[in-house]
Amino acid sequence: MIWTLLFRVCLQLVRYCVVYMLPGLVSVHVWTRRKDTLDEYKIIIMPSALMGIQASRTRLQVLIQLDHDPYQYTYVTPADRLWGDKQEDGSWNGMIGMMMRQDVAMAVGPFGVTAQRAEVVDFTYPAFFSHARTISGRGSLELDPWGFLVCLAPMVWVAFLAVLAVITVIYSCFTANLRSRSNAGIFIRVLLQQDVDESGEWWWCERVLVGVWMLAMLVLTRSYAGNLVSLLAVRYIPMPIQSLRDVVDNPVTLLLQRASVHAHAFLAAEQGILREVGDLQKKGRLETILAAEFVPKLDTVVRQGHHILITEDLMIKMLMAHDFTGTGSCDFYLSREEFLPLMFSSAGPMGTPLIPALSRRFMRVAEAGLLGHLTKMYTPNYTSCLSPATKVALKTSLGITNIWGMLVVVAGGAFASFISFILELLTHRSCADSTIGQNNGEVA
Repeated sequence: MIWTLLFRVCLQLVRYCVVYMLPGLVSVHVWTRRKDTLDEYKIIIMPSALMGIQASRTRLQVLIQLDHDPYQYTYVTPADRLWGDKQEDGSWNGMIGMMMRQDVAMAVGPFGVTAQRAEVVDFTYPAFFSHARTISGRGSLELDPWGFLVCLAPMVWVAFLAVLAVITVIYSCFTANLRSRSNAGIFIRVLLQQDVDESGEWWWCERVLVGVWMLAMLVLTRSYAGNLVSLLAVRYIPMPIQSLRDVVDNPVTLLLQRASVHAHAFLAAEQGILREVGDLQKKGRLETILAAEFVPKLDTVVRQGHHILITEDLMIKMLMAHDFTGTGSCDFYLSREEFLPLMFSSAGPMGTPLIPALSRRFMRVAEAGLLGHLTKMYTPNYTSCLSPATKVALKTSLGITNIWGMLVVVAGGAFASFISFILELLTHRSCADSTIGQNNGEVA
């Protein structure tokens, strides 16, 4: 038993040294070996749309514990502020190009890992996995003055008017030989909830037809009234962009980060929905921007609703949290659909021994959930706008700006009635003059 216990203790000590101490020793050896030829080491770092250089440096130091290693390093940023994309001549721009030229020792990223990039640089253990999503401006709470027309769908209005016309014609033809005076206007009177003329004898077929029409109009008018009350009391916030299909079908302009893995995925696609999104560039509906332009674009064109942004999910949530911290309101929403799943890692030149050493540390960081903790620590209100309300109940009184559409309809009806009155007067006078002329001719 004693020998077994000692063996297990020794085994645990060896495991501890291999897992926790060896990566540090390897990384120190790597850096000190290169320090014989370089005065200091350059680490390329891209300041994010929200974090400055200092915040990004601090995040890197915490992640891989650079301050515990006895070497010197400096941070540089790419002159073109790009992640890196392959050019027509086969060269690469941005951070990928700097690593290919071995101008730097490593790049923090995190980079989206693709097969094309893996051919020219080495990636560390994945820091996290994420999808791409869209971020769009939420609709306003203003009441549509023509909202009383949208309480019923357009096809419901068309079907209702068509049924009214057909049933009126059928009733007129059916009762033409039964009555001396047509009573076809009864269906409009039922619709307007007016009284029904009960004089004269009613056939049972008439009673059944009018009764069914009354039942149908009761359901229709109550449904319309309920929807109208809901429209006036509860405002629904429109969120139309929920998928890539919605991006293609809606008249919005798409924003993508220039020379990013997402832009390459859309512009290089050969078929499917990705190709349709990429073709928006030919229609002038796709623009590429730098990461530093994310916040200005969100504050202007995306907030107004005619532009949307596609980037990875983590960055979108940070952008929404940053906006909430400044404004106190959730003015943007995420799409329900997720697409383009990717691994995100740091990178270095091909063959550098730094990548295996740092991969050990990134693995421990990922398994401990440290990246999510750092993200929330550097991003206040990170979860405040992840599930915003889609409807808001209002208790304010309606103003003239909310109902002027109904007033326009009333004024239009009054004008049409006045024109009809003038035409009736002219027609009546013409008929009266014609009758008088005929009577005078008979007398003569």
